[in-house]
Amino acid sequence: MNKIKINLLAIICCLLWASAFFSGKYCLEYIPPITLAGIRLFIAAFMLLFFVKKEEFKKLLPYWPVVIIYSVTKMAFTFITFNLGLSRVSPSMGAMIVGSSPAVAIILAVIFIPNEHLNKRKFAAMSLGMIAIVMLSLRKSSDGSSQLLGVVLLLSNVIASSITDIFIKRKSAIKFSVTLNFVAILISAIIVFFVGSVTEEFSFVTFSGNYKLIGGLLFLAFITACATTLWLKLIQAPNVEVSEISIWKLLIPSAGALLSWIFTPGDNATSFSLFALSLILVSIFIATRKPKKKRNLA
Repeated sequence: MNKIKINLLAIICCLLWASAFFSGKYCLEYIPPITLAGIRLFIAAFMLLFFVKKEEFKKLLPYWPVVIIYSVTKMAFTFITFNLGLSRVSPSMGAMIVGSSPAVAIILAVIFIPNEHLNKRKFAAMSLGMIAIVMLSLRKSSDGSSQLLGVVLLLSNVIASSITDIFIKRKSAIKFSVTLNFVAILISAIIVFFVGSVTEEFSFVTFSGNYKLIGGLLFLAFITACATTLWLKLIQAPNVEVSEISIWKLLIPSAGALLSWIFTPGDNATSFSLFALSLILVSIFIATRKPKKKRNLA
């Protein structure tokens, strides 16, 4: 997989994830957080069903512990914490917190993956991105309520996701992206929906005549099916460094916040937050530009 294709797929994944904040916030107005995550995962699994290959299920059997870990940490836990966190913060704030994932991924990847290296370029990009995210996180909610619990839940989402990416990278013998993702999403959907049914009250009558809600839910499921499969394909590629492609996740706070400011009433931009977003764009430029080759003067 060449560099251009790697970056393009990473950008597509991150832009899809960025759009999940304003659409997820809208759906949370009608559906409890955990139940919403379960329904979203079930629909996503159904979408992927048409692309899996039957012969690959048997090949996954030797790796069932990896599949279970991936299902619980990357899917069930992250979707629950994402919705619970997003229900307590503005969608733009949610995008900003999740935008800290590149720094977390870089640090953890350098520690746990032997061929990952923290060079000056990655360090500079990581530092600028984190400074911007800290600045953005200083914004208070419109009603002045505390967002601490939401921030903690979203940060736990980021850490769990980053650790699982590294785990899958180290278990690179698994090459069946769509099939692995389908099985993981289906398992996590069962877990999450069960937890939601026990802890929350919800009636499917809510969907009656609410086509905007149905559309938003289908879009969220598409994001899950498409983005998670593409990302899994990326991190399994032998020539891809987790810390390198994770830099593109810095697009999430900028694109996510911009979409939220456009589509979510009451979630407005400030000159302070726009300046912070400009730092994120600079950090992406630093992280993705190719270093100049030294000229041979001999």
